[in-house]
Amino acid sequence: EDPLSGHFRLQTETGASLPTTESLDLAHDSPLLEWLRTQRGIVVRDELARQVPDTILRGLANDFDRLGATVCVPLLMDDRLIGVLALGAKANRDMFFMSDLNLLSNLATELALVARYRRIEEEIFHKNKLIELGTIAAGVAHELRNPLASIRTFAQLLPEKVDDPDFKNEFSKLVLS
Repeated sequence: EDPLSGHFRLQTETGASLPTTESLDLAHDSPLLEWLRTQRGIVVRDELARQVPDTILRGLANDFDRLGATVCVPLLMDDRLIGVLALGAKANRDMFFMSDLNLLSNLATELALVARYRRIEEEIFHKNKLIELGTIAAGVAHELRNPLASIRTFAQLLPEKVDDPDFKNEFSKLVLS
């Protein structure tokens, strides 16, 4: 899912040539994505006619056609749809059996775990960058505080030593450096 638009975009494809990438873009509220969000299970196109009212079936069939898909498997992370594994027909044109669907379900779970791991990895990288930035900022602050403390001390002594030429000379050198 594209975090900016909320659309689902083709990330990887293989096999026979597919339509242009724009046609493989699914809007956040597409019938197929809505169905996958609510049903949370694998959708087999050939079984839709038995399970879905005609009004919904047209939108789902249109999305399946655009994807060139026969089966769509939701990728769920934290009860949220984060992607779809869309597969065309089997090379041998056999139907998808329960063993196939179980395998695809396991694969989708593994892919969602990989996506979660990747997000955690990115968060850790970002947090490490912030830690490094904080360390640099603390170092810079320390480097600024040391000379400022010396200047402050000399400035506090200035009223008492205003007539002392050595003090004025040291004070001028310190402030200039």
